[in-house]
Amino acid sequence: MVADPNKWFLKFSPNGDGRPWGDGTYMAKRLDDSNPWDENCNVIPLIGGYEALSAMRESLEAAISEAKKGKKGYVYIADFRLNPLRDLSEDNPWIIENRPWNENDSAKKDQTMLGFILRLMQAGINVRILLWLPTMASIIAGLGSHISDHFYIAEVVSKDAKG
Repeated sequence: MVADPNKWFLKFSPNGDGRPWGDGTYMAKRLDDSNPWDENCNVIPLIGGYEALSAMRESLEAAISEAKKGKKGYVYIADFRLNPLRDLSEDNPWIIENRPWNENDSAKKDQTMLGFILRLMQAGINVRILLWLPTMASIIAGLGSHISDHFYIAEVVSKDAKG
């Protein structure tokens, strides 16, 4: 049985204002009452590059720091290609000039993406991750590493959540 899309797709407002939620929904009612967005929400799109990765690192470290003070909340991560070993650090010793590394080259703190996710969870922050799961056609096209990385993140996060 195929679900009726009229029952699960939200309708755009008939007056054409392009709201991404349907008339009669909670969000539509909030628009009539006041600003529909929650207070203190801040979304900044960052696309690649040093500035973006630095901003992500600083924001995630700030969230962990605030959680230690009792201010726990949510961190949402949505990614097409989330590499769990992507290092966001800038003061760990493995810069290009230090290759090859030696046994003294150890991270001051884990600032890989997976390290951040686990540190956020361990600080008591609710972490929600939305990752792309490629189709079989993507594997044939050579994107199998997406699947491996994303399943690895899911496996590690679910083990950590269980204790």
